[in-house]
Amino acid sequence: FLDPQTGVIVGDSGIILRTTNAGSSWKYQSSGTTNYLKEICFIDSATGVAIGSYGTILRTTNGGITWTNQPTDTRKFLIGIKFDYLGNGIIVGDSGIVLVTTDRGITWHTQSTSLTTTLSAVAFLGKDTAIAVGWAGSILRTIDGGKSWEPESSRTGAYLTDITFVSRKIGIAVGDGISLRTTDGGINWHSQQDWDQYELYSVSFTNDSIGIIVGDGIILRTSDTGITWSRQWTNWWDRYLDVFRVNDSTAIVVGANGVIQYNNSMGLVTSVLVNPTVSSSIPSSYELFQNYPNPFNPTTTISYGLPITTRVTLAVYNMLGQRVALLVNERQDAGYHEAVLNGSSLASGVYFYKLSAGDPSSSSGRVFVETRKLLLMK
Repeated sequence: FLDPQTGVIVGDSGIILRTTNAGSSWKYQSSGTTNYLKEICFIDSATGVAIGSYGTILRTTNGGITWTNQPTDTRKFLIGIKFDYLGNGIIVGDSGIVLVTTDRGITWHTQSTSLTTTLSAVAFLGKDTAIAVGWAGSILRTIDGGKSWEPESSRTGAYLTDITFVSRKIGIAVGDGISLRTTDGGINWHSQQDWDQYELYSVSFTNDSIGIIVGDGIILRTSDTGITWSRQWTNWWDRYLDVFRVNDSTAIVVGANGVIQYNNSMGLVTSVLVNPTVSSSIPSSYELFQNYPNPFNPTTTISYGLPITTRVTLAVYNMLGQRVALLVNERQDAGYHEAVLNGSSLASGVYFYKLSAGDPSSSSGRVFVETRKLLLMK
């Protein structure tokens, strides 16, 4: 979730869903791929990256409305991704694949490591320091931003599926019938409880004490930073794959049969949306979004939505009303689109971008026009 109202879900066949009402309804967003999308991570409210099968990496700069494919040199299954507070990121996946970025996910570089074990999740403890987990109880540490990794003892051979840190010292890892806890920054790990009959897939905290674990047919809750876990929901027919706690009273769980929403100050399950309302990726009206980044230098992305197939013009003007760039001038299909403005040849200052859409000669004769302001700072 980007804020208490806005969230993005990814899944099978390239599906991307987005909500702007805390999960009550979801809208399809075009991903441009049919590959399985396994994980998603946002750096801030606008910039996020989704990963999946066949080396798929998608990036958004407008909060998940539109997505662009990022080229990679691997076809391996990418499973886990995290960013630190500076926008440096690590991706882990099949057969020990590790990719890193230092430019907020624009470019990714495969690391030459000796790893062969499939890694399923990664978590940052600080700049350049991260912990990854995976097959056969693997727990690995990097202190150089993912270039090299050293093993830590997990005292288990279980497949570990997810990891999160509540603080720089306290972390929780979950996996095949087990939850582990560390109090020394991931050096030593201890089993807290065994859940032999359940596969646990994901763990999420919103404060120092309250957290949620989800898995095959089960949802667990802790109120003591993962020392003990109690069963909150059990349904053998459901498979809960991921969880994100929006705040102390709301969490969103996604799974094979839909979306489950908590709404309770105690974190208990109060409603189950087995078939959540999902609307089309085609907007119901014209939309022009604020460019990102703004201020910018030298490039920025402008996104907009079209409810029908129509003629579109997107132009940029200076303070004198002179057109300095024509970004779009063509007929486009209904849906969400984006255009990139390169301001390398422009002087610093305030500019305006105007979207004009519609056909005045059509039966309706209506034309949509909207203008927004952007700032170029060199």
